[in-house]
Amino acid sequence: MVDRFYDGNTSNNEPFYDPTHSNYRLYWGGDLEGLIEKLDYIKSLGVSMIWVSPLNDNINSLAYGSAPYHGYWTRDYRRIEEHFGGDWNDFRRLVKEAEKRGICVIVDYVLNHSNPVNDGEYGALYDNGTFVTDYFKDTKNAEVDPITGIRENIYHHNGNIFTWSGIPLKYANLYGLSDFNQLNPWVDSYLTEGGHALR
Repeated sequence: MVDRFYDGNTSNNEPFYDPTHSNYRLYWGGDLEGLIEKLDYIKSLGVSMIWVSPLNDNINSLAYGSAPYHGYWTRDYRRIEEHFGGDWNDFRRLVKEAEKRGICVIVDYVLNHSNPVNDGEYGALYDNGTFVTDYFKDTKNAEVDPITGIRENIYHHNGNIFTWSGIPLKYANLYGLSDFNQLNPWVDSYLTEGGHALR
């Protein structure tokens, strides 16, 4: 988890930062600079692969009393989370430096959902800084799929998963997170292009 590893750049710690590292719901300062700085140490452990938590830009507020230090509450798939790096060049530098040491970098990339429906930024979604929608605005344009009976647009609008199989498992919100409709061509393209930023 990038935020929990090592703080290489203190200028990107705020907001929602806990310098005491005692409140696990806030940022602790770990970033890509910290990973780069510690690559020799990581290599000395015999590590040949690093799996980093999601790096995309997350909500800029607390949700349920927690900061998105974990990286799973994405708001913009085209931008990097400012707590972790300044831009994608920081990530590319990490990959290049890791390669020099024979280390492969794997990135967790969240394709199922964006951010919480009922708190924080309410499923707000951006495309390289331009607001696209949020969960409630998206509801106004949602239509019922005649085959599945699912209300959908950019997101599925079916509440939380209540049955862990079949249609609800596939088309409902996982623990209150805005569930993407990946069959929507815009969503498919958006998530694919966001992944290209990691190259």
